[in-house]
Amino acid sequence: MDRYPGWDLVDPGGGHEKHPPFVKLAIKNKVDKSSEDISREFDDIAVGRFYGRDWSREGSPFVREGEIYDAGWWFEKREDAYAFIKRYGGHAK
Repeated sequence: MDRYPGWDLVDPGGGHEKHPPFVKLAIKNKVDKSSEDISREFDDIAVGRFYGRDWSREGSPFVREGEIYDAGWWFEKREDAYAFIKRYGGHAK
């Protein structure tokens, strides 16, 4: 069953767990550009759809100014994941 019809899928482990290209960034709250700002910017140049999500490293619902939180984006098109990394950095998974 294709859970992501029309999306480019990757299988980095060589197994059977295919998923959309994923990029993760560590963002320093109120210091770096926010994940929301990055998503708005990238939406103007993305070829396909993408989905972003944030989470704190300690599992709390918020982060204080200067604390680092993680943000991740899943991309419909592999080329968007590459363009995102080139523009903002991050690690592909």
